Amino acid sequence: MWLRGIIFEYKANGITSTACHPGIISTNLGPNNFHKSVIMMFAKSNDTGAINVMYPALDPNIDEGGKYFEDYKEVRPNDQALDEELAKKFWEKCEELLNNYGSNLLK
Repeated sequence: MWLRGIIFEYKANGITSTACHPGIISTNLGPNNFHKSVIMMFAKSNDTGAINVMYPALDPNIDEGGKYFEDYKEVRPNDQALDEELAKKFWEKCEELLNNYGSNLLK
C-alpha cells in the first residue's frame, strides 16, 4: 500500500516506486532457537537477498513503477495491496501520524 501511496502522491513530480520482497535471508538477527535453525535451512544468502532488492532498481527494462517483485520476477501482490482507496487511507493516516510527531519528512 505504501507503494501505491507514493505513486498517487508523487507521480506528477516524476517520482515513482517499486516494491520487492527479498525473501527469508540468513542473518544473525533474532533469537537463536530451534525454530530459527529450521527456517535458516531454507533461507537465502545475504548476497541473494541483496540482488533480489537491487534487481528491480537496476534493470533498464523496468521503466515504470507500481510493480512488485519476488525472486527477480514481477508478481501480483494480494488484493489489499492493490486497493487504491485503502492505499489512500493508509497514506493519509501515515501523514497524520508523522505530522503529529512534528516530522518535517512530508514538507
